[in-house]
Amino acid sequence: MGLATGQNVRDYGNLDPSVTDDLLIPHLNAARRELKSWVGSTNYAAAEAAGAEEDIRIDLVEAEAFLAYSFAIEFVGIRHRPEGFTIEGELGDGQYRFLGPGEVQKIKGWARDRARKAAEPYMSSSTPFHLGQAGSEDDENE
Repeated sequence: MGLATGQNVRDYGNLDPSVTDDLLIPHLNAARRELKSWVGSTNYAAAEAAGAEEDIRIDLVEAEAFLAYSFAIEFVGIRHRPEGFTIEGELGDGQYRFLGPGEVQKIKGWARDRARKAAEPYMSSSTPFHLGQAGSEDDENE
C-alpha cells in the first residue's frame, strides 16, 4: 500500500468521483515505485510511519498523488473518442472541446513538476551524473 489514495488523486487532479479507486490502483502502484526511486526507501518508510500532520507525509502524499495523476491522465479524467481526447462535459449539442496530444503532455508535465517539487526536500542531494551533463566547478574541486 502506498502513501496516496485514490481520493488524493481525485482531489489533486480534480477528477470526477466516477473515477474509481480500481481504475487508479495501477497508477498509484507505479507512482509509489517512482517516488521511492526519487526519495529512497528510508524517506518513503519515514513518511509511511509519520503522522498525518507531519510535513514529510503531507509532501510525499502530494508527490505520489500527482505522479499517479500524471500516469492516469491518458486513461481517466478525460474521455477518449475516435476524434481524440476531450475534457469532461459537453459544450452543447453534443460538441466537445478536444485536447491535442501536446495539451495532454503539458498536463502530464505539469503534474510531474508538482510531484517533483513536493518530493524535492527529501531527495538525495547527490544527483546521478548523466553522459553529456556538465559538472560545476565545485564538483571538480572535491
